[in-house]
Amino acid sequence: MTQHYEPWARARIRYFYSRFGSQIRERFEQTPFPVSMIVGVAIEETGYIWNAFEKRNLSDEQFLGLIVGDSYGFGVRTRWPTSKAQLLSETGGKDVFDAMRQALEERAALVGGHAAQYVRNPNNIMMACGPWQYDLGFVRWAGPEFFAERKWRSLEQCMAVFHKEIENRRNALRMPVRNLSRYQMALIATAYNTGATGFKPARGLNQGNRTQGRWYGQRVHDFIGYARNIIGDSYPDR
Repeated sequence: MTQHYEPWARARIRYFYSRFGSQIRERFEQTPFPVSMIVGVAIEETGYIWNAFEKRNLSDEQFLGLIVGDSYGFGVRTRWPTSKAQLLSETGGKDVFDAMRQALEERAALVGGHAAQYVRNPNNIMMACGPWQYDLGFVRWAGPEFFAERKWRSLEQCMAVFHKEIENRRNALRMPVRNLSRYQMALIATAYNTGATGFKPARGLNQGNRTQGRWYGQRVHDFIGYARNIIGDSYPDR
């Protein structure tokens, strides 16, 4: 069944693949994960963020530097850090706060919109960064460097982090090391979105963030399929 967001998603896929496809293919060529999965997850995670500035004449570093999201106050978060004080109490937390605050200010200045409203509160920062939205919570077990040093401006750095995370999810779900189906890829991506402890196998794709009546798992399953058709990858649906 055709979804209302299909034309939008296909346009984002074509743009992202034309810009970064060769780098993604080289990075993931010897992994279980085809390019269409990597691109499809990026569209679900951040396509809504960067479509506002994809037509601007930005370098890759500038473009990636603006892919920051989850702009809501600390008090809305249900996972660490749920407050500014929690983040600042962590080793390197002040540097992380400053970097993510700068990212918010840069995005607000260029794009406006919600970020322009959100930036008015000096305690607000962006909570995730990179095409695959590396969440601020990873500071606790992966260290502050990725955020504090603004490493999300490098596609290679972003891909390395994302690869590690989806490989962890693949292992946890006991998925095969080759010949993944689209459904299996979508499950891995959904587990990435929910976090290892939040994923409920019995719910399949009906979990994760819900947008306009569609679960994250359902949407990412669609986006991987659209990307497969555009890029030309070959694998079964189930």
